[in-house]
Amino acid sequence: MFRKKFLPIEYATGTKSSLRGAIFKVFRYIKTSGLSRTISKINGTYHLKSSVGFSGSYWDNNKQKCKNKKNSVAIIGCGYYAYANIAHYLYKENSGFLRCTLDVNAPRARSLCEKYKGYYATTDFQVILDDPLIKLVYISTKHSFHADYAIKCIEAGKDVHIEKPHVMNKKELERLAQATIKHRNVKVFLGFNRPKSDLFKRLLSQLDNYSGSLMINWFLVGHYLEADHWYFDGEEGGRVLGNLCHWTDATLNLIGIDKAFPLEINPTFINDSSSDFVVTITFNDLSTAVFSFSAKGWVSTGIIESLRIQKGDCVASIESFDKLTVDAKNFKKVWKNMFRDHGHKNNILNSFRNSMSEDGVGEPSEYIINTARLYLAVDSAISTGKKILLDKA
Repeated sequence: MFRKKFLPIEYATGTKSSLRGAIFKVFRYIKTSGLSRTISKINGTYHLKSSVGFSGSYWDNNKQKCKNKKNSVAIIGCGYYAYANIAHYLYKENSGFLRCTLDVNAPRARSLCEKYKGYYATTDFQVILDDPLIKLVYISTKHSFHADYAIKCIEAGKDVHIEKPHVMNKKELERLAQATIKHRNVKVFLGFNRPKSDLFKRLLSQLDNYSGSLMINWFLVGHYLEADHWYFDGEEGGRVLGNLCHWTDATLNLIGIDKAFPLEINPTFINDSSSDFVVTITFNDLSTAVFSFSAKGWVSTGIIESLRIQKGDCVASIESFDKLTVDAKNFKKVWKNMFRDHGHKNNILNSFRNSMSEDGVGEPSEYIINTARLYLAVDSAISTGKKILLDKA
């Protein structure tokens, strides 16, 4: 339920809305995401303000000890996304999913643990590594910690779901690749959700009916971030690794790894390349993708994602992941969702279901490596203003 006083709302970006603006955002979220998701988002903003922590590095949720549930999931990084997305969807799938939460902010670790009925909260990462009952770890910290946490969990024999970006540089990618190869029994999942959305999967199935290369155009408007936002910290990767990687990954899924490499990346110089950039990628099969990303100010609809594709006699589009249109030579059809579906639910639950199943599988190493190499190369091209040629790993 709504908390008694939920306005004004503070979002994960750290910006504050007026009462009128907050009310507008609430109704916009209800329209685009539904009531349940909106309530989760609102509660997520209050979760960030949690002030009741615990002494020492460990908090025991005694209320859960007597319930004898086979909780087997740990969440590292208990911020807004973990609370309002990861834990939200996992709880709906299996209310007994959560064993442990970890965050350097003890009140947030405790808040998420209490809300979703976990066994304990901690600020000590070693506790997770030493807990034999933890099978799957969701990693949702600041970007610069993703790879290190993931590698240590893999080495401890635990499956991992790594939110994007899974690595920040080539050295981290090499370490992660070595860990996945050495521990092949461990399943690794990535936080790229667009390819798991129902509309994207339907788009792929439609494009399979046509031959030839693809012309792909992404027009993207991201959330406006203040200059002091943590995304712009030197170690956190900025907006290419924090945002654009979603769409470079989706594009790689459209092209296919076998057809993509070698490829050529050409950036267009823009004075403010921190939040506004244009880049073109030409793939080995002669497909071309253009990415136009802008974040100049606040927009009422939140983020905007407009995808246009032509392949042979087929022209297709996805608008903000709530509408797919396919217009072919003798065929036209529109699929419309009731609410936006970026694939968050499907992707989060895919990791959980595959980890818990003996027959489940993780992402192939080839994909884990090459999708990272692509977004790292795009970031380098934009930051240097120079063309980059990239072979397949």
